[in-house]
Amino acid sequence: MPELDPAQQRANNQLLAGWVTMIICGVLSFAMFGKLGCEIRDYRAARQSATWSAVKGRVLEATVLKEKFVRSRSTGSGTTRGGGGVTGGSTSTSVEWGYKPHVRYRYQVSGRTYEGQRIELTLGWDMHSSGKRRVEHRLASYPVGGTVTVYYNPKKPAESLLIKGVTTERASGLWFFSIITALFLLGTGIGFWLRAKGKAAGGFIENDG
Repeated sequence: MPELDPAQQRANNQLLAGWVTMIICGVLSFAMFGKLGCEIRDYRAARQSATWSAVKGRVLEATVLKEKFVRSRSTGSGTTRGGGGVTGGSTSTSVEWGYKPHVRYRYQVSGRTYEGQRIELTLGWDMHSSGKRRVEHRLASYPVGGTVTVYYNPKKPAESLLIKGVTTERASGLWFFSIITALFLLGTGIGFWLRAKGKAAGGFIENDG
């Protein structure tokens, strides 16, 4: 096979880099759109909870749960629940132990008794903590037998939580995934631009088959 001149080699490299960048960032963008959609849904729900009614309740149980979860490490690292650890490409995942608060409380609305377990409107990933003391510190606000303010949905009294509205974690999570998604979209655009530039310069991908 004849050796390519530098200009042709550069065009081929641009074309190949464009394809690789476009495919990788495109796939990651698609995945991040799903995560961002969940964040937007929970953000809207958290905003709606700011108008929920308040009633006094009693804490029945407050414990620290130890769970396995999968932590992903990549350009847009995050934590998701799942099975075993997998490593591939630029993304690696590992199974870790984490702790999360569990609170069960009872409250009454219009003479009817309800029980709830939700502390706030949040996804599982940002409820986990690697430090048991951090979770225990959070549970200190909900002693068993103590009185708490319960916020419930007036339209569906069975829906309740202890922290209403948009928390700092919820707002920062939305911003984080928005920025990561935008970066992956930008990467997809750069890949498309490199591909087009390499193709215009006469680049081609060799096929030895």
